[in-house]
Amino acid sequence: MPSYCKIRLYFILYLLVLDDGAGKRQACEVRKLDTRMSLLLEIGYSSHLQSSAQLLVLVSVQRFIAVEKLKDQLLANSEQTTWVPDFVKEKRFHNWLENARDWSVSRSRFWGTPLPIWTSDDSVDIVVIGSVEELERRSGEKVTVLHHDKIDHITIPSPRGREEFGVLHHVEDVFDCWFESGSMSYAYIHYPFENQAFFNDNFPGDFIAEGLDQTRGWFYTLMVLSTALFGKPALRNLICNGLILAEDGKKMSKILKNYSTPMEVIDAYGAACLILQDALRLYIINSPVVRAETLRFKEKGVYGVVKDVLLPWYNAYRFLVQNANRLATFDPLDPATLLGSANVLDQWFILATQSLVHFVRQEIDAYRLYTVVPYLLKFIDNLTNIYVRFNRKRLKGGTGEEECRTALSTLYHVTLFTYLLQYNWLYNHHTQLEMVVVHTDAEFLDDIAGKLREYILEELNVKSVVPCNDPLIISVLGKRRGKSMRVVAEAIKAMSQEDILSFEEAGEITIAGHCLKRTDIEIVRGFKLHDGVAQEQMDASGDGDVLVIIDLRTDDSLFEAGFAREVVNRVQKLRKKSALAPTDSVEVYFSSLDDDKSVSAGILQSQEAYIKEALGCSLLDCSLIPSRSVVNAEGTYKNISNRDFKITLSRSTPASKGKAIPDQFSLFLFLTTSSYVGWWVINKYYA
Repeated sequence: MPSYCKIRLYFILYLLVLDDGAGKRQACEVRKLDTRMSLLLEIGYSSHLQSSAQLLVLVSVQRFIAVEKLKDQLLANSEQTTWVPDFVKEKRFHNWLENARDWSVSRSRFWGTPLPIWTSDDSVDIVVIGSVEELERRSGEKVTVLHHDKIDHITIPSPRGREEFGVLHHVEDVFDCWFESGSMSYAYIHYPFENQAFFNDNFPGDFIAEGLDQTRGWFYTLMVLSTALFGKPALRNLICNGLILAEDGKKMSKILKNYSTPMEVIDAYGAACLILQDALRLYIINSPVVRAETLRFKEKGVYGVVKDVLLPWYNAYRFLVQNANRLATFDPLDPATLLGSANVLDQWFILATQSLVHFVRQEIDAYRLYTVVPYLLKFIDNLTNIYVRFNRKRLKGGTGEEECRTALSTLYHVTLFTYLLQYNWLYNHHTQLEMVVVHTDAEFLDDIAGKLREYILEELNVKSVVPCNDPLIISVLGKRRGKSMRVVAEAIKAMSQEDILSFEEAGEITIAGHCLKRTDIEIVRGFKLHDGVAQEQMDASGDGDVLVIIDLRTDDSLFEAGFAREVVNRVQKLRKKSALAPTDSVEVYFSSLDDDKSVSAGILQSQEAYIKEALGCSLLDCSLIPSRSVVNAEGTYKNISNRDFKITLSRSTPASKGKAIPDQFSLFLFLTTSSYVGWWVINKYYA
């Protein structure tokens, strides 16, 4: 046995007493002590946490492992491990090892794993038993159960001679439970008595995961025992999570009842319990707790994941299914074929999906769980709010069946790799006259004016996009150059536009004896209003590399386009509210509530082509609603682009004595028209 594993004896103080409330103390348990250790000391009363009993201390014998002799090796083995987050190892755990003290592994209790130690009455002979077989051989008795009541009576002859020195008796103490936990790496497969080859092939373990509070518990005992026994750490990687507190910031307590159990959170939403399980996982893994920080658990945070993530994902999935069902058959194209699509967003999202898969594998291999979810949510936010939004027309078949199949195939493959979605989008309803994009890269400007132009026009509500590489809006800023800073700065400010363009092309310029490169000078594109143009008529924004200028001036055509978009938006929301599927055909009627109804009529007439393309049908005047129609939904809207109007959605039905067929009867006819009874009902009552 290594020297640092030999048992050392210490005296500690231990006694449990109860206070009956009348000042009378009664000892619950006092072990028999040698007369040399029978000193009873009262060192400050403290109360037991659960029973409120007061505690006293008493001298007793305990056994320690000489951890201090292992300190250097413990620190070296710790460096061989990877912790996530790493500051727990480099600070908290490292400091604990630096100040490690000998470890008391014995406890004066009955329940627990008995110490395998037999000693003589004079404590000269101390024998540590290594197996059941050794105990049976030394004692001559059959051993079946390793509990106090089954082995305490067993004695071992003294190594100095039984006749003269008698026998050794089993000690009464049990192991510290953390000793057993620290033995997990090998004890769970009954090593070294079995599975030696398996253990040798798989030790140290790949990773463990536990809370920050185990830094001085399980993490520590694993390291101590594996270092003492094998000279190596017990693990390669460790994920350390923080503590989950109640919403009030206090420790979760059964007595205080300040928390809901996971199943209560899940069951609270009934049929949505399966979704809630995933929402609960996402909420936890995307919280500070996976970075070894505390989390105040909030039930509304879990529900927020459902509302903002899972439900938008479900809507995107439903959109895919509904539009795929429009086709007679739908066999998705393979990703390799989609990479050759002429649509830039198809290419982008197939490549983005491959990048996502690579990133997730890379981060999971490094046990960095907290980096995966934000990347995933951003990806799916782009899926729902860029790909689906920009390609809605293609996905619905508005650009032809071939384009529809390509777009649906892209959406199909992307949704295979995405399970959770993030939904948060703000957009501008007001159409702008013109947007100018300024950049020096011709390829960049070609993409803006070519591949991306259609998406920019639709999403940003501008009538035209103008690419520009005009150098007259360029200025220069210089970095510090020591004592020559002022001279260099003045020379930079004096540079002409030709000098700036030459510098940008060459990549360097000499000023005041200093050779300045692109890392020394930053070229920033700015915007200056023309004479006669007010500040509120133009707006510009840039990041130093690209500059975007928007003409905010309005005219009648912009107002009409904006109003038409508002009307289409209200129609779509009304369809959704009335639970109409995209394939359900209805007639849309518009009624102006303004005093001058001709204004709205003129606007809608000028925007007829856009409205018909967006809705799939024309916008009809309310006076044309036939008396036999069944109204599906109606909505009244006030002060929309300074207009008031009403929208009606209806379906035409057969006439019946001047009355429309009730919805319930329409359903009946639908179920019976293929039968003789159905035809009889129609012929008799609805000629």
